[in-house]
Amino acid sequence: MFPIEPGEVLSRFLIHQLLGGSFRGGIAPCSRSDNVLLFSDPERGRPFGYDVYEGLREDGFYNFTGEGKSADQEPIRGNKAILEHKSQGRKLRLFVPKEDLQLYVGQVELATPQYFLLPAPDKHDFERQVFVFNLRLPEGSEELPLPINSTNVQNL
Repeated sequence: MFPIEPGEVLSRFLIHQLLGGSFRGGIAPCSRSDNVLLFSDPERGRPFGYDVYEGLREDGFYNFTGEGKSADQEPIRGNKAILEHKSQGRKLRLFVPKEDLQLYVGQVELATPQYFLLPAPDKHDFERQVFVFNLRLPEGSEELPLPINSTNVQNL
């Protein structure tokens, strides 16, 4: 059983104490549990182009930008952990910022298509291709304060 309920607000430190996973980066495969933690923070990720697409879309799906601060993102490390989570027996868990803490949204699933490869600036302001994962949110998440993104990736 997962020890955190949707809507709960915790520190990232406590989340990692409970589940494991790296404190760095937005994608944290857990060492002590069968989870891949996704920390979405479009504002904090602005210097790396993560704010371009990340957030709740009008259609109710959630865009989550992949890992890699410069050059084209590749299906390695955290991006690979997301893409292979089912075959590895892992679950994707989404967190969004709430003040200085993390709000647990719940277990999410990759929708169809699983991701979009889209242009976004890197940390040097050069255009590169990023993974924008297409996440299906759990029931009840429409009541949570999620970051909104007005870019409709379906029409790009």
